[in-house]
Parts: sequence; structure tokens; C-alpha cells
Amino acid sequence: MADPHAGLFSKEMNEVRRQPRLMLSLVLGPVLVLLIFGVGYVTDRPVLPTGLVLPEQMDEQMREGLLSLVGLNFQIQRIVTERESALAALEARDLTVVQVMPRNVQEQILTGEQAKVEILANTINPIDDAWIQYLAYTQITEINRQLLLTATQRWQEQAGPTIDEMAAARGEFSDLSRRLDTVDP
Repeated sequence: MADPHAGLFSKEMNEVRRQPRLMLSLVLGPVLVLLIFGVGYVTDRPVLPTGLVLPEQMDEQMREGLLSLVGLNFQIQRIVTERESALAALEARDLTVVQVMPRNVQEQILTGEQAKVEILANTINPIDDAWIQYLAYTQITEINRQLLLTATQRWQEQAGPTIDEMAAARGEFSDLSRRLDTVDP
């Protein structure tokens, strides 16, 4: 018994062979659409001109560390100590992002809190906004990690002499214990 769909299939194939423009449009149409959309697609991260508001009294080592961390994700164009001047530049569209570092960032980390960096953006592009949120999240995570690492290193440096004293006391205690074992009760 012959397949009832075979006749329909052969009829349609004959129609396609008779109309080469139809075949061309079926193949080239989607390719052209993909090409047009592909040309406009950007995979790079946007360049985000950024202003950074740092507290006036900040440890120089911490300041350099923050600048290097922020510079990884954002293009730092201004570093100021007044929040208002950075916000004015943001409103004038001289900057796309303003990051305000808290005055007590080290103390926040040492008390077990995360650094609360205020990030303000002036963009209408939702893709740029998504990038800003993602980059800000990774940056704050890295800042917290680096500050904890620095605090841990400082604590280890401060604990170094205490550990040496404890080792000396442990040695004296074991000597005393050995001498007491040799004494007749």
C-alpha cells in the first residue's frame, strides 16, 4: 500500500523546484535576518564613566586598594570627597555612575557587616543598568573579601608575638612538668 503523504510531498517538491526564488527566499531570508540582528549585537561590557566619593580621612593603603578594585569594573573619571559635586556631575550626564564609599568602611567589616557602598546611576538603557547592577555586586563582594583579608593579615601580625610567648610558656611548662616527674613525692 502506498503512503498517502508521498504524493503530497512530491507535489510540493515539484512546486519548489519550479520557483527558485521561493527556495532562495526560504533559505536566505532567515540568514539575512540573523545577519542584521547580529551586526547590532554587542558582547562587550559598556564603558561606564564613574565618579567615586571617598571619605577625607582614609588610610592610604585602603584608598589605593579601593581605587584598584573599582577601576577593574568601572572607568574612574572623578575622585571627590563631597557627595553633592558627584551628584551634580551625574545629573549633568558627565558621569554615568557615582559610587559613595561609607565613612567607616573598615569598621563595618571588622564588626562583621558588609560594606554598604551607595551606587547611583543615570542611564536609560536597560542593558547598561543590568551591567551596572552586576558589576556593582561583584565589586562590593570583592571589596568585602579584600577588607576581610587585610583585617585577617593585621590580626595575624598582632597575634605573632603572643603566639611566640605562648610557645615559650609551653616549653617552660613542659620543662617544669619533666622536673616535677623526677621529684620524689
